[in-house]
Amino acid sequence: MAVIREQRDQSGIRLLRLGSLTMQGIEELEPAVEAALPDGSRAVIDLAEVDLITTPGLSMIISTTKRLRDTRGRVIFVGARGGVLNVLKRCKLDEVIEIAADRDHAIELAKT
Repeated sequence: MAVIREQRDQSGIRLLRLGSLTMQGIEELEPAVEAALPDGSRAVIDLAEVDLITTPGLSMIISTTKRLRDTRGRVIFVGARGGVLNVLKRCKLDEVIEIAADRDHAIELAKT
Protein backbone atom coordinates (compact mmCIF):
# COMPACT_ATOMS: atom_id res chain seq x y z
CA MET A 1 0.00 0.00 0.00
CA ALA A 2 1.23 3.48 -0.85
CA VAL A 3 1.92 5.41 2.37
CA ILE A 4 4.25 7.96 3.92
CA ARG A 5 6.22 5.81 6.35
CA GLU A 6 8.19 8.66 7.88
CA GLN A 7 8.04 12.42 7.76
CA ARG A 8 10.45 14.77 9.52
CA ASP A 9 12.60 17.85 9.05
CA GLN A 10 16.39 17.91 9.05
CA SER A 11 18.48 21.01 8.52
CA GLY A 12 15.47 22.85 7.07
CA ILE A 13 14.76 20.06 4.58
CA ARG A 14 11.56 17.97 4.72
CA LEU A 15 12.35 14.24 4.60
CA LEU A 16 9.73 11.73 3.49
CA ARG A 17 10.15 7.96 3.37
CA LEU A 18 7.63 6.20 1.13
CA GLY A 19 6.39 2.63 0.74
CA SER A 20 5.14 1.02 -2.47
CA LEU A 21 4.02 3.37 -5.23
CA THR A 22 1.30 1.39 -6.94
CA MET A 23 -2.32 2.02 -7.86
CA GLN A 24 -3.50 0.77 -4.47
CA GLY A 25 -3.42 3.71 -2.07
CA ILE A 26 -1.98 6.33 -4.43
CA GLU A 27 -5.24 8.30 -4.29
CA GLU A 28 -4.64 8.84 -0.57
CA LEU A 29 -0.88 9.19 -0.83
CA GLU A 30 -0.75 11.95 -3.43
CA PRO A 31 -2.70 14.52 -1.36
CA ALA A 32 -0.70 13.51 1.74
CA VAL A 33 2.57 14.19 -0.12
CA GLU A 34 1.20 17.50 -1.41
CA ALA A 35 0.24 18.51 2.14
CA ALA A 36 3.63 17.43 3.51
CA LEU A 37 5.45 19.33 0.76
CA PRO A 38 3.70 22.66 0.21
CA ASP A 39 4.69 24.81 -2.76
CA GLY A 40 8.28 25.99 -2.54
CA SER A 41 9.40 23.16 -0.25
CA ARG A 42 12.91 21.79 -0.21
CA ALA A 43 12.65 18.04 0.22
CA VAL A 44 14.25 14.62 0.06
CA ILE A 45 12.05 11.65 -0.76
CA ASP A 46 13.54 8.31 0.29
CA LEU A 47 12.52 5.46 -2.01
CA ALA A 48 14.57 2.74 -0.26
CA GLU A 49 11.46 0.90 0.93
CA VAL A 50 9.63 1.21 -2.38
CA ASP A 51 9.65 -2.33 -3.71
CA LEU A 52 7.21 -1.74 -6.56
CA ILE A 53 6.33 1.27 -8.67
CA THR A 54 3.63 1.54 -11.33
CA THR A 55 2.41 4.31 -13.61
CA PRO A 56 0.45 6.16 -10.88
CA GLY A 57 3.59 6.25 -8.70
CA LEU A 58 5.69 7.52 -11.59
CA SER A 59 3.07 10.19 -12.30
CA MET A 60 3.16 11.33 -8.66
CA ILE A 61 6.97 11.60 -8.75
CA ILE A 62 6.82 13.69 -11.93
CA SER A 63 4.00 15.96 -10.73
CA THR A 64 5.64 16.53 -7.34
CA THR A 65 8.95 17.40 -9.02
CA LYS A 66 7.26 19.78 -11.46
CA ARG A 67 5.12 21.49 -8.82
CA LEU A 68 8.07 22.13 -6.52
CA ARG A 69 10.30 23.35 -9.35
CA ASP A 70 7.55 25.69 -10.58
CA THR A 71 7.28 27.20 -7.08
CA ARG A 72 11.03 27.60 -6.52
CA GLY A 73 11.30 24.49 -4.40
CA ARG A 74 13.35 21.38 -4.99
CA VAL A 75 12.98 17.66 -4.42
CA ILE A 76 15.76 15.09 -4.48
CA PHE A 77 15.06 11.35 -4.58
CA VAL A 78 17.31 8.88 -2.82
CA GLY A 79 17.46 5.16 -2.11
CA ALA A 80 15.88 3.83 -5.30
CA ARG A 81 17.18 0.33 -5.89
CA GLY A 82 16.61 -2.82 -7.87
CA GLY A 83 13.52 -2.87 -10.05
CA VAL A 84 12.44 0.61 -8.99
CA LEU A 85 15.73 2.17 -10.07
CA ASN A 86 15.60 0.14 -13.25
CA VAL A 87 12.10 1.48 -14.08
CA LEU A 88 13.20 5.06 -13.39
CA LYS A 89 16.16 4.64 -15.73
CA ARG A 90 14.25 2.79 -18.47
CA CYS A 91 11.65 5.57 -18.46
CA LYS A 92 14.54 8.07 -18.54
CA LEU A 93 13.18 9.75 -15.41
CA ASP A 94 16.72 9.89 -14.06
CA GLU A 95 17.17 12.65 -16.67
CA VAL A 96 14.12 14.56 -15.39
CA ILE A 97 14.22 14.06 -11.62
CA GLU A 98 17.21 14.46 -9.33
CA ILE A 99 18.48 11.23 -7.80
CA ALA A 100 21.24 11.28 -5.17
CA ALA A 101 23.49 8.41 -4.13
CA ASP A 102 22.82 8.83 -0.39
CA ARG A 103 20.68 10.80 2.04
CA ASP A 104 23.41 13.22 3.18
CA HIS A 105 24.21 14.19 -0.40
CA ALA A 106 20.48 14.54 -1.15
CA ILE A 107 20.05 16.92 1.81
CA GLU A 108 22.96 19.05 0.64
CA LEU A 109 21.55 19.21 -2.89
CA ALA A 110 18.09 20.14 -1.60
CA LYS A 111 19.56 23.10 0.30
CA THR A 112 20.94 24.73 -2.87
